[in-house]
Amino acid sequence: MQHSAQSIAFALFAAALFVTAPASAHQNSLTPVALRVAGRAVTVSARIDELDLNEALGVRLGALLTRREALAGVAQGGRYLASRLHLTHAGVPCAAGAATGVVVERPDGWSLALTVPYGCVHRVETLTVDYGLFFDVDPQHRGLATVEGLGSASQFVFQTDRRRWTIDAAVPVRTQLAQYLRLGVEHIFTGYDHVAFVVALLVLAGALRPRVGLRHVLAVVTSFTVAHSLTLVSAALGWVVAPARLVEPVIALSILHVAASNLPGRGPPPRSRPLTTFVFGLVHGLGFADVLRELGLPARATIPSLLAFNAGVELGQLAVVVALLPLLYAMAARRSLAVQLAWSLSIGALAVALLPRLGPPRATVLALALVVVVAVIAVRYYNYDRVIRQGLSALLALLALLWTLERLSGNTLFQGILG
Repeated sequence: MQHSAQSIAFALFAAALFVTAPASAHQNSLTPVALRVAGRAVTVSARIDELDLNEALGVRLGALLTRREALAGVAQGGRYLASRLHLTHAGVPCAAGAATGVVVERPDGWSLALTVPYGCVHRVETLTVDYGLFFDVDPQHRGLATVEGLGSASQFVFQTDRRRWTIDAAVPVRTQLAQYLRLGVEHIFTGYDHVAFVVALLVLAGALRPRVGLRHVLAVVTSFTVAHSLTLVSAALGWVVAPARLVEPVIALSILHVAASNLPGRGPPPRSRPLTTFVFGLVHGLGFADVLRELGLPARATIPSLLAFNAGVELGQLAVVVALLPLLYAMAARRSLAVQLAWSLSIGALAVALLPRLGPPRATVLALALVVVVAVIAVRYYNYDRVIRQGLSALLALLALLWTLERLSGNTLFQGILG
């Protein structure tokens, strides 16, 4: 209720300023500024009135600008905005990027809407905004600012004697750790390549005796966990740097290698698989770190947040193993069809209920659940070796090959449905 009252008061104040501002003069100029915070990124959008553009674009005051001239001066306007609007987080300035702009028509004229992206070192929890637009030519200038992404949306009016605004939306450490734990789980269920790698590792284990299979799964999962944890922590803290254009194709090739090695023969998994998994796990950890760098780590509790993200990755990975491995054992042992369908449908229903909240579209989850049911039925008519070891491994190899082509060429295939 209090927040709504503040919003209404802010809107009335802004409207009053617009009403009282002379339409034909530069005095009492107004600039609406919107800040949107997402991870380490802050996007600043400022709508500059045509009467203020001369100052922003470095054009002689009084000269009438056309819309085309305004669009041609977007880069200059962006530099003006970045030089007069400074963002600071955790005592470190955020760097401004290149501006974009569009002309916005109004009933009484037009404006140039400039958008400038800022990048901060850490995930933004508090933000200090120093505002200095147009005060040197209009002491009565007002900046009407809103911010989203730091708790509830907030508003502030900049004026000549109020040029700094600090927004503090720091969350308790416990909440922060829970957020990063969830982000790690989300990344597994939205990073289809990592799930595909784990599935490819489980395919051969399903055909082994349960005790032998569990030992194998424990060995490869432990190797994968240790390896990607090492590179995730090292890369997230800046100790190791690897370009994504190299890491992403290698991740796809790792899936292709494991899936292809499942195809020949009916023997047990290669003895070298834990070592192979460790080597590829190092590369997957670099991929996890790329995502974490985009999200940003908080300035405080950096290490605990990083470990929470890694724990979330492990929980997501463990969920895939727990859901799939018992079903693979049941399929390989040709257990009762009713038991297999009941298990797969239960897991599918749970996935439909939970996973869309963690990232994947519901249609994707339903499609995967349908594939599982079809595979369960197909194994009854053929066998585990043909349907799962050969069929599923070939499908994973094909998918990995397409991912490799996408990542090497930089082109998206099939309108992005491959994930």
